[in-house]
Amino acid sequence: MESQIAIVQTTLDDDTKAQALALELLDARLAACVQLISNVRSFYCWQGRCENSLETLLTLKTTPELATRVRDWLASRHPYEVPEIIIDEVSASEAYARWVRQQVCAP
Repeated sequence: MESQIAIVQTTLDDDTKAQALALELLDARLAACVQLISNVRSFYCWQGRCENSLETLLTLKTTPELATRVRDWLASRHPYEVPEIIIDEVSASEAYARWVRQQVCAP
């Protein structure tokens, strides 16, 4: 569908790493836009212990056709042993979806 985009979300433990990853995604034309939200407090259980940490949330917009490629790209570069990589396909305005498609490479 022409007005569909994919939103991919991940987190990193460092703003500098998050900014570098965002710029790499844009340079590779895998994302049209990457938003960073710093100081997100994450609570989770890891290796039998409840933990919490400050992270940076990355939300990126791409096409549904590129979503799997973005997931694999993130997984290969992510510093976490088990990175959060969540993909959701959503409806967007025709104009925004067209802009996203224009900004990324075709698969």
